[in-house]
Amino acid sequence: SIAPNDTQEGKAKNRRVEVFILPLTEKVK
Repeated sequence: SIAPNDTQEGKAKNRRVEVFILPLTEKVK
């Protein structure tokens, strides 16, 4: 689940999710 962006922890968690998912989407293309 995506954490709310209004907290520092939420921003960090969302950033990790992006870093984890972006390489996967690049491989699929």
